[in-house]
Amino acid sequence: MDLMRPRLPDRRKLQPERALVLLLFTLFIAAEIAGSTISPSALDYISANPNLRPDGKSLPSGEQPVQVAVNHIAKASQLRTLYSDAGFELAKVRLGTARVPSLFLGQLPKDLGDLRNITDRKNLFVRIVLPLILRQNAVVLRQRERLTRLVNLPIGELAQQDRQWLVRLASLYRVIREEQGAGALTALQRMELLNRVDVVPASLALAQAAAESGWGTSRFARRGNALFGQWTWGKEAGLVPQERAAGLGHRVRVFQNLLGSVSGYIHNLNVSQHYAGYRAVRSVLRRAGGPDGTWGRRLVETLQAYSVEGPEYIRKIKSIIRTNQFEDFETAKISDKAISSATPSS
Repeated sequence: MDLMRPRLPDRRKLQPERALVLLLFTLFIAAEIAGSTISPSALDYISANPNLRPDGKSLPSGEQPVQVAVNHIAKASQLRTLYSDAGFELAKVRLGTARVPSLFLGQLPKDLGDLRNITDRKNLFVRIVLPLILRQNAVVLRQRERLTRLVNLPIGELAQQDRQWLVRLASLYRVIREEQGAGALTALQRMELLNRVDVVPASLALAQAAAESGWGTSRFARRGNALFGQWTWGKEAGLVPQERAAGLGHRVRVFQNLLGSVSGYIHNLNVSQHYAGYRAVRSVLRRAGGPDGTWGRRLVETLQAYSVEGPEYIRKIKSIIRTNQFEDFETAKISDKAISSATPSS
């Protein structure tokens, strides 16, 4: 079983033709107008299914898949220009005057770590990771909204489609086994399910991604799309930590794309027994209202099990949130406009 226990990662120019960038942007605009879907080649990088499970299987929900932009852009300078042409300005997002474009990167630019300007590198990293966090949080919120409508209704009064969806959701979030069926889902378990199906604050996710991936420069991030340093003992492919002690068999889990890493991280916090305290505090905060800019620094106090560094890790994440003003992104919204995928560039 994949316990997904995270730990700290292993740390360690060509000028693009503007015509290519303009071509990519033209494809985005055309897709918005035409409402086109993503191309089959995009599935090599990300799934268009908003109900994608962390294990790659789909979770039927009766909802229409959302359209997403998918890109593999190798050069940081090319990506920076693309974001600029798309109007992706972090300053406006911080102020709440603009939404985050539905632009999702499959992999980190190969030369991200070569950027000498630290502020430049951090801003590019945030623009890569923030859309992925908001997109996956939006998926979880859609699940939560439907669950909220069903959670207090007697199982016998639910339509068959709703019962099936509820059982699959409860299985996905490890409340019951799917073969047990809806009859095994008690009122208490349904409330536990509601506690699990919720978002991870953007400020917290950004800070942990920055810390665990070295702002996108770690070996795990570059080679395995691993932004959060999650451990695995399963059979799936993983990277062996260079500092792994003798006798230990864990690897750092690798992902097909960056969204897979974000999805796996959010799911891990929502299901692992190590983060029950996190979910309990989040439930209290949820009853007091939605994320208000304080959720990240309040919830990080519950995550000492996330790293072998313990209390020092908590201080580090809080410092990253504060220093980079990540709380500004707590209420950021992802654009719901469909943008098609562009042909991956080398």
